[in-house]
Amino acid sequence: MCDVLWCYTTAEGAATVWAALIALLGGLLALLGAWLIGIRQIKIQHLQTRIANGMFAIEQTRLKAELYDRRVQVYAATKAFLDTIITRGVVPGHTHEQGVTLDEDIYRQFMDASSAAQFLFDDDVVEYLQQVWTLAMSLHSAAMQQTAGERTENSELKSDAITRQWQIRDRLVELGLKLGEVFGPHMRLAPAASEPGHIDD
Repeated sequence: MCDVLWCYTTAEGAATVWAALIALLGGLLALLGAWLIGIRQIKIQHLQTRIANGMFAIEQTRLKAELYDRRVQVYAATKAFLDTIITRGVVPGHTHEQGVTLDEDIYRQFMDASSAAQFLFDDDVVEYLQQVWTLAMSLHSAAMQQTAGERTENSELKSDAITRQWQIRDRLVELGLKLGEVFGPHMRLAPAASEPGHIDD
């Protein structure tokens, strides 16, 4: 049998040790729980970031597709306008012989496209469309001059007008051949590889 005081002291010391161990274990468990929660939060944040990046990429693609559709409309209207002039020798939407106005829908579409182009393209396309329009108006003016020469039986005026029309049509043909070259760089749907997510102008 042990001394009463010694047994009591030993028992009290053991209880204190156990209490300290339990407190330490509780602290370790709390620390482990906090660490696990932290890891879980980091994983959730990574997942949220991936989802946000995916949504951003989808939105960029949607905007790119909408921009592409609007640019295609400008391209198609310009091509139709040039094709009509080159193949028929007349300017759409303007009065020609016998007071007939031809292809007004092609004319309106080209005018709408030209107005929208300044918001959809860089200056090179806008300047190209201005060249097309200027030459088209010059061609129409020459055609009217030819008509005036025929009505007044002024052969020199008529001859000059015909020569001018051929010269202008040749320049319009040159512009028509450059159509794809001018519009091409602006018609890409996919962003450049060096600029992920970038919407080209």
